[in-house]
Amino acid sequence: MKKPFRSFALLASVLSATVLMTGCATPEMPSDITLDELELKMAQAMDPAGKYRNAYAYFQRQNIEEEGLFTTNYQLVEVKFQRPDKFKFSYFEKNMPVTEILSIGPKAWFIDHKNNTVSEITGTALDKVKVMLALGHPDTDYDKLFSKVDIFLARQSGRDCYKLVCQPALENSNPIIIYVDKEKYLPIRMELTIKTADGEKNAISRIEKYQEFDQVKVPSLTKVEEGWKEYLTRVVDYQLNSHFKENEFKLPAFDPVLLENKKRRLERLR
Repeated sequence: MKKPFRSFALLASVLSATVLMTGCATPEMPSDITLDELELKMAQAMDPAGKYRNAYAYFQRQNIEEEGLFTTNYQLVEVKFQRPDKFKFSYFEKNMPVTEILSIGPKAWFIDHKNNTVSEITGTALDKVKVMLALGHPDTDYDKLFSKVDIFLARQSGRDCYKLVCQPALENSNPIIIYVDKEKYLPIRMELTIKTADGEKNAISRIEKYQEFDQVKVPSLTKVEEGWKEYLTRVVDYQLNSHFKENEFKLPAFDPVLLENKKRRLERLR
């Protein structure tokens, strides 16, 4: 089933941690339509012209506001995708890239620009990253991405919804829960639990507003609750069939001389 739903603030928190996915129990009834029928209705609601599903590339930029006790932190996230299998997720501070995840084919790497290091992601961590990145792929089908998808009728946020219980094909993982508005056929909520160094934290992503970009309805305003933290994400740029630089999806080659100079500068500041 096609999956246009994307909350990259939530994805950012997931990708920076070890993920343990679980769903919340809510009253539910058997669905009145099949998964394939829901797929068709969601596609018609979000991407009636098929532009997203047929795009060879896309670019998305989101501003993130993190509410603190006394201050509000502002961050920037960019996502770049290019067929057939290139994905780049970038996190910025003060308009400079801080960390990135680069995924090409079966491999993925974590790029740390602060320390000028590149680390290959392997094992279970790689499997979890691939699942999360696949949620942003135009051709993602629920029933292909997940080992099992159950669909129910449920109430959420005062609305009748279809509740999708998506079981990842990962060892010791529990479902990701996605709610789709029964009237508009638009996703409105995603639930999971992330396991961080500070323990397990519930993560809930609520889509507050959709906006049309190039005939595609995109979740433009999303509230994310991750434990005691709250984020507000806004899509500020979205482009289909973007043209990227030739080296956009290549691993950076950090200059050893520059690395040594940086190391010496840091030592002098200590």
